[in-house]
Amino acid sequence: ITEQRAREMSTIAAISAALRTATSRHETLKIVMESLQQLLPFRALAFHTVQDGTLGIPERVQGEWPATTLEQLTHDPDMPRLLEAAFESVTLPKFGDQATHFEGHLLALPLRAQGRLLGVILGHYHLPVHNGNANMPLSTPQTRLLTALADIIAGAIYRAELYEETIIMARQMAEMTTSTPQGLVLLDDSGRIILANPAGQDAIAALAPHAPNGPITRLAERTLHLAEPSIDQPEDARFEVISQGAEPRTFEVFLRPVDTEFAHQSWVLILTDVTAERIEQRHLQEQNRLAAVGQLAAGIAHDFNNSLGVIRLYTDLVQRHADLSERDRTRLQTVFKQIDHATHLIHQILDFSRRSIIQKRIVDLHREVAEILTMLEHTLGKNIDLVFEHDQPPLLVDADKTRLQQAIFNLAVNARDAMPNGGKLYFELRQNSRSAINDARLTDMAPGQWVMLTIADTGHGIEPQHLPQLFEPFFTTKPAGHGTGLGLAQVYGIVKQHDGHITVDTQVGEGTVFTLYFPLQTEAEALETSPQPFIQAISQQHILIVEDDPAGREALRDTLQEFGYRVTTAENGLDALSQIHASQSHFDLILSDLVMPKMSGIQFFHQLRQRNLNIPTIVLTGYPLADGGQELLGAGVVDWLPKPFNADTLLQKIETALAAHRQA
Repeated sequence: ITEQRAREMSTIAAISAALRTATSRHETLKIVMESLQQLLPFRALAFHTVQDGTLGIPERVQGEWPATTLEQLTHDPDMPRLLEAAFESVTLPKFGDQATHFEGHLLALPLRAQGRLLGVILGHYHLPVHNGNANMPLSTPQTRLLTALADIIAGAIYRAELYEETIIMARQMAEMTTSTPQGLVLLDDSGRIILANPAGQDAIAALAPHAPNGPITRLAERTLHLAEPSIDQPEDARFEVISQGAEPRTFEVFLRPVDTEFAHQSWVLILTDVTAERIEQRHLQEQNRLAAVGQLAAGIAHDFNNSLGVIRLYTDLVQRHADLSERDRTRLQTVFKQIDHATHLIHQILDFSRRSIIQKRIVDLHREVAEILTMLEHTLGKNIDLVFEHDQPPLLVDADKTRLQQAIFNLAVNARDAMPNGGKLYFELRQNSRSAINDARLTDMAPGQWVMLTIADTGHGIEPQHLPQLFEPFFTTKPAGHGTGLGLAQVYGIVKQHDGHITVDTQVGEGTVFTLYFPLQTEAEALETSPQPFIQAISQQHILIVEDDPAGREALRDTLQEFGYRVTTAENGLDALSQIHASQSHFDLILSDLVMPKMSGIQFFHQLRQRNLNIPTIVLTGYPLADGGQELLGAGVVDWLPKPFNADTLLQKIETALAAHRQA
């Protein structure tokens, strides 16, 4: 008995040792089948998975076992009873196959682990008949051995399944961490890298370039307190760092300790590159700040425009006096020049605030740039070389030709000032689709085709600290007396008023690049209309002036009366309606401001139409005719006059409108 047990133990140890080398379910089953066939005289073995008490397709077959027999076993009504038994051996009378001599005993060896039936091994064996009994069971030692081996085999299969699941999960985790855009880094308690995905390796290379293999104690300018938390860095820390170098990158960092019972404390770093998001945020903040400044500047400019208009009209009236001395006329010319200069400054402010009055039409930007370059050749100086590269013209945009030329001229003059010793000024004109324009600053650019105008110089560049204020009005880096600080602000406003975009890239000591984007147009270029000839004033025409500014109202009244018109004034739309209702005489023309209290110029005009009062109306405004104002021109307003204006322009507009009304 002792020798028998020793042999059994030796067999169990040998099979256990062989199973420990297996790393997969397939390899485990191979070892099991081969060992059982050597241990007992099995003619054939098959391992089946079991689902709901039913045998599945055999996963592995050892020996000669006809497939038809396995199919019959699968559907045998006694099979559930065999599977429920801890161990059982039965005969196979109905599976006997005399042609293949496949008859004898069937062994069902259920394999259970962790309370779960993993499968069953079916074995066929043929034993000699003793005393005429063909159902001779296995011997007690064989049964005991197989019972012991069942637990070992089940445990080996269970471990193999766990190992394969772990490998699959590890591969999935590796694929997930490799493909994730966030950097994942695991540090030990000294700061050395244990694991890092590709994004994490890239982030560490940018933030800690001097510690590729050593402990990481800093990320850019931020010190990591891995030994113990601090006030600046609690256990769960979230902060941002910016890498150093020619192209700084911004990372959002999440640092958290990881404790396990098998190792010392480690740290996990999650690093997210938010460079593009921060650029977009700064761009939006800059846009909002410039919009707020522009709104304030527009209000001031509008009021200043009203004052300039009054000064200009009264100066025109004074100049017409025949008894003025030559000295006084010279002084008046100086006043006119200062009015023109102030008007130009106001136009620059209104351009920046996108409130300037523009008249768009389809123009070929290539032709406009070429004409400006011809002018710049005589303006910038011989030490500036002009280079023009472009796509095949025409490149059509919907623009105010004068404002567009102003923007380009401002940028060219700035470039000249940045190259006091001479240099090159490049103009490049290209057509590009939105999908091909890769710039994080242009998040609000609409899809479609764009015309891209690049103006680049080889000057001294712009200091980085000046970039956030570059387009703000009255900001300049030039010495006192060498600039108003309105040039780039005007460029910015002109581009925005043309539904465009502008970016700037600069490097100190190398130069600056301004890139302007305008929506591409496909319509044919519109023909310019020639100005209307001046028509002499016809006296005694009755004109209604609707203006809320008292000084402007009086200046208009005095000017028109000087030229023989009869004038009635009103301070807003409601007052004007009352004047029309109370007046015994007919009004030949209405001059009306747009922005007024109580009733605006737009509301006033609609009231006129509702009452069937077809009186020619000219709009006076310091703002562009956007939205409702543009609708007025299509609804019957005969013309509009931008503030400030001189007496000659006012008279020409009035007489043109009166003549057209008489002909109608």
